[in-house]
Amino acid sequence: MLVNLKKRLLVWQEHGLISEGDARTILEFEASQVNRSWVSFGIAGIGVTAFITGIISIVASNWEFLSDSVKIAGYFILQVGFGLLFLRYETNRSLTREVALTVFALFFWAGIGLFAQIYNLSGPAWRPLMFWVCITLPAAMSSNSRFLCMMRNLLVS
Repeated sequence: MLVNLKKRLLVWQEHGLISEGDARTILEFEASQVNRSWVSFGIAGIGVTAFITGIISIVASNWEFLSDSVKIAGYFILQVGFGLLFLRYETNRSLTREVALTVFALFFWAGIGLFAQIYNLSGPAWRPLMFWVCITLPAAMSSNSRFLCMMRNLLVS
C-alpha cells in the first residue's frame, strides 16, 4: 500500500499539489498507522464461533443435570465477563473490543431464551427480538464495524 501511496505522492508533487515536506509528512503518518487486516477479522470470527460452539456443546450435553440457579448464574457470569472485557477495551477500538461486543450482544439473546425456557414464557417472536434490540442497541452503536458506524451516522445526522 505504501508503494502505491509513494507513487501517488510523486504525481501530486509533480503537479504542484503538495510540497516535498507534505509528502514526507503524509508518508510518515501512513507508515505509523496500524493496518487492520480482514484476515485477522476472519480468524477472530472463526475463533468466536468455535468458542461459542464449544460452550454450547458442553452445556447442552449436561443441560438436564444443571439446576435452574446454576444456569442463571452461569449466564450472568459470562454476560458480566464479556461486558467487562468490552469496557476494558472501550477506548482501544481493537479487534478484541469488537469480538467482546459481538459476544456480549449474542449472550443477551441467549439469556432471553434461557429465561423463557426456565420460566416457560411464550408469546410472539417479535417481542423478545425487540427487547434484545433495545437492550443491545446502545452498545452496538459504539461498535467500530463499518456497517454499524454507517447506521450510527445515519441515525445521528
